[in-house]
This record gives sequence, structure tokens and C-alpha cells, in this order.
Amino acid sequence: MNDQKLQELLDRETIKEVRALFAQTLDYKDWKLLESLFLKEVDTDFTAYGVAPQRVRREELTNSVIVHSLFLVVFSRSFCA
Repeated sequence: MNDQKLQELLDRETIKEVRALFAQTLDYKDWKLLESLFLKEVDTDFTAYGVAPQRVRREELTNSVIVHSLFLVVFSRSFCA
């Protein structure tokens, strides 16, 4: 196995770990940990939802994720009740 292939596998594993940690922050509502997963400024691309690409502060992005995840919980509960 060459160095490039090894690095690719290590990168893929790191991405899997961060994705799992991201899900865990939502499950446990650990908003400080969620915030720590992002750089201070984040380039976003939500063009599929009609929003132009933009650079936002980490706090703006994580606040949006928190609000969205809380909405999903409330929305889900309203249909499961």
C-alpha cells in the first residue's frame, strides 16, 4: 500500500469519526461540542434550498443546526402523539 492510499484511508476514517461525533452532539444536545467541530468561519452551500453560497461564522451555523434539530424533535413528536 502506497502512502497516498494510506492517507486516503486515514482521511476517510477521520471523516466517519467526525460524522458520528456530529450525530452524537445532536443526540445529547451538546451544543458546545457541536460548535467545536467547525472552523471559526465556514463556507456553506445550500443552493439546493435556494440559498446562495456564503461564508458564515461558526456560531451562526451551529445556531441554525440547533434550531433545525429542535424543530425536527417538536415536529416529530407532534405526529407521534
